[in-house]
Amino acid sequence: MKIYKAILGVGIAVCTAVFIFVAGFAVPVATAGELTFVENDIIYFSRSGSSLIQDTSVVNKGRILTHNTMARKLLYVTPQSTQGTDILTGGSLMLMDLDSLEEQLVSTNVISANLSSDGTRVVLWNVDHEIYLTDSSGVVLKRIGVYGAAPIFSHDGSLITYLKLANVSPDGDSQSLFEHAQGIAVYDMKTSREVLVTNGGSDDFAPVGFSLSMTKLYFNSTRPFAGSSQNHVASLWVVDLESEKVERLTNTDEDMVKQGLVVPTVNENALWSLDRKTIITSNGKEQGIWLFSLDPLGGISEAVHIADGESPQWLLYEKSIIFRGTSNGKSVWHIQNVR
Repeated sequence: MKIYKAILGVGIAVCTAVFIFVAGFAVPVATAGELTFVENDIIYFSRSGSSLIQDTSVVNKGRILTHNTMARKLLYVTPQSTQGTDILTGGSLMLMDLDSLEEQLVSTNVISANLSSDGTRVVLWNVDHEIYLTDSSGVVLKRIGVYGAAPIFSHDGSLITYLKLANVSPDGDSQSLFEHAQGIAVYDMKTSREVLVTNGGSDDFAPVGFSLSMTKLYFNSTRPFAGSSQNHVASLWVVDLESEKVERLTNTDEDMVKQGLVVPTVNENALWSLDRKTIITSNGKEQGIWLFSLDPLGGISEAVHIADGESPQWLLYEKSIIFRGTSNGKSVWHIQNVR
């Protein structure tokens, strides 16, 4: 499999029927808006009113990249691949206004992208493995670095972080850019300065978020265990941006990993609490929904599987989530308290 295809998030597969199921407790649906999910590469969104979800409608074929309920924007890409191969040819990057339902073409030949928290800027990764910063209409503002992949904004919008690839492919093959990747880089929007903050090469395959203080960066990596160069398992890591110390946070016990007891990685679309100490994430229904709690020092105090399902979204912010799961053989909306 191509390395850069493995970087992409797992698709969310559910059916189109819409129900509400409350597992053992009553939680009001106290928010209005859209709940998004994907089935067979088709994006659906359900409008929720003051009490129940009212209907489900098709948006378009694609993969959800950012569902920004505060900015009322949905960023998605229509992925394409060469039939019978792992080669991604890119898709159209679309930005939808969730109030008017109007869509804006941002760019083409895009593998992935991320929307800033205020909904005004997009950072995208194209099929040439270039990273560009654009406004919400697709006007290019600047190119970020030389070659890169999997870019995301910091939660305050001041930084962009991504996997920094090789500056030059030694054989002209784009795959070599990944094979000679350098690690995770951070780009300062104000100073235009790029800093390499990890040196794990392509093992450090995806940044996922910063701490509230912006002094720590969390990322997914397949770095091997010490003294066991062949045992690679994708795990959550953290780098202290001041001391440059890098630490594995999950799957720290190699013997447990060998027994198949593995904590999944954090998805780039994970839900974060305002204090950046709680993460709720899902990489699809096979792994379910996980909650990560971070301690005051930035380490993991808890990583637990909290539900069978996928596509978690805040219902009552920081208090309860709504997600797709199965009940009596049907795909339904479930609600669960998290605090």
